[in-house]
Amino acid sequence: MSRKAHLGFLQVFSTVLIERALDVAMAAGVLLSSLPFVVGGGFAWQAAALAGGLVIVGLLMLHLLARNQPWAHRQYERWSQRIPALGKLLKPGQLNALFEGLVVLVDGWRFLRVLLWMLLNWAIAILQFYVLMRAFYPRPNWSGRRSPWG
Repeated sequence: MSRKAHLGFLQVFSTVLIERALDVAMAAGVLLSSLPFVVGGGFAWQAAALAGGLVIVGLLMLHLLARNQPWAHRQYERWSQRIPALGKLLKPGQLNALFEGLVVLVDGWRFLRVLLWMLLNWAIAILQFYVLMRAFYPRPNWSGRRSPWG
């Protein structure tokens, strides 16, 4: 992806990280919203709530890092002096590329657009599964259970 878009690896990595985190949050939301239709889904509710919570905390931490880049640079320099292997992990310019990919988390309008596109993507996927379910059940309902009328 970085070669096709002519972007640095870390910039692409940070955007992919955000996209995957939002996917997990969306999946947890779909799971939580579908649990009332499932018998004995108590453990799934806890797992979805935990996954969604961890994703939100992770996104908030990334947001704080992107919003406070000078502080994050100082912390990285401090920790890379204490742990030399950490200093070899990223060069100073690479840290900037990582933060460039996180800019969507500090730009409210851009983040809202990302969320809307993600919601549209998930809505299309859910509709796709519903249409596929119609191939096996003549009159399926959204919960996946067989309709009592046919």
